[in-house]
Amino acid sequence: ISVKLLRLAQIDPINSINAMNIFVEQEKILTINQNSYSRTHPFSTKRTQNINEIIKQSQKTEYFMDEKLNYLHKRMLAKLSAFSENPVDTLKKVDAIEKDEIALLKKTIALHLKPDQKNAFETLKKLKKLKPKDPYFMELEGQMYLETGQAAKAIDIFSKASKILPNESTLLVWIGISHLAIEKSPNDIKALKVLKTAYDSDPINPKMLKYLALAYARNGNIGQASLVTAEYFMLLGDFKAAQMHAKRAQKILMSSSVGRQKAKDILDISSKIGVNN
Repeated sequence: ISVKLLRLAQIDPINSINAMNIFVEQEKILTINQNSYSRTHPFSTKRTQNINEIIKQSQKTEYFMDEKLNYLHKRMLAKLSAFSENPVDTLKKVDAIEKDEIALLKKTIALHLKPDQKNAFETLKKLKKLKPKDPYFMELEGQMYLETGQAAKAIDIFSKASKILPNESTLLVWIGISHLAIEKSPNDIKALKVLKTAYDSDPINPKMLKYLALAYARNGNIGQASLVTAEYFMLLGDFKAAQMHAKRAQKILMSSSVGRQKAKDILDISSKIGVNN
């Protein structure tokens, strides 16, 4: 009870003091005919005085909602629900409120997944009219191009988004994946370069590690491909697979290289964790 009253004090000191007084009066009525030793935790006058003093000293706390964070949170939930739910169900929910930004975002994703690409891109146009330079709407557009076999267009739009958000490693990963999708040697070289940059920024991104390993393999660096694959499986918690690829990397990489030392570290750590689990 004391803890609850103190929490109330932070929000509304006056009402919390009134609540304390009511509680004390109720206790007096309940304990008129009781021996003090019959109560396990007597409510001492001193304790009441101490809590009242703390309440008086407490300042009323004002709470404010950050509208920008609230908006971004709504967008995140909209994207998550649209990608995870049945697209037909999503379309039923948003049909009545098509002009709303969140509804348009959900509708674009649902039409893309259905798939109904013509209407998906038409809905995306409406969405982008609301915020033409929004990098995350560009990201969605790039993903739609990539997943409909238009990798070159995807690279272009992901690159534009990356210029707006140069430190966003997710966009770099998308660019790398798009280059790999073209399946030509010059694009494989570009994919490796951009994915290595993404690795420097976010080395524990499983999706990035998966495609970085592929980029290394496409460029003939099997040792590094095995090492990155070992890192990938470490993150997934598959320690047996991590050990297998780390051993392969050790056999290929130069004895004095940083990569070989990293492979040894992965072997040591995965072995210990694997045994403990």
